[in-house]
Amino acid sequence: LASLGSAPGMRALLWFSAQQVLDPEGALAQPGKLAGLAAAVERSGREESAVVDWGSDTRHSEAIQAMPLRRGGQLMGILMAGTMLDAQLRLQRSILLTGVLVSLGGILLGLLIGLWTTERVTRPVMGLAAGARAVAGGDWSTRVPVTSEDEIGELARSFNTMTAQLIEQRDRALQ
Repeated sequence: LASLGSAPGMRALLWFSAQQVLDPEGALAQPGKLAGLAAAVERSGREESAVVDWGSDTRHSEAIQAMPLRRGGQLMGILMAGTMLDAQLRLQRSILLTGVLVSLGGILLGLLIGLWTTERVTRPVMGLAAGARAVAGGDWSTRVPVTSEDEIGELARSFNTMTAQLIEQRDRALQ
């Protein structure tokens, strides 16, 4: 019995009769609380489950799955596997908290990647816009930094070539 209920908050019980119920420590102190579940298994002849309240509050409640033990078609006893509901609730809360933290971490990571990507794209575009405003204002010597090899970098190179050609054409027109 001790090896069957080795997980925290779990235990195994053997029901032989209302007076003989064993748990890993020996005879169970309140076997009468399991009588209704045992009677249901004896009537149906199959597995049954129930919640048993061992004390006055829900921290002492236990979910019990009862399985008939047969030999030669005769019921020899009932194996009962119990899980304390308090342990289950703590596990559920832990899983929920972990899920919330992972979700928040994913959202935060997504936001940071989005901000980084936006900054990486908008900074060169803003530089091009500032350069275009300067050229429109008459400063044809304006150059924009080429920071990448993608379409934005190609646009920056084209802008710089255009301003250099404008200066050449102006110089030729003055001569």
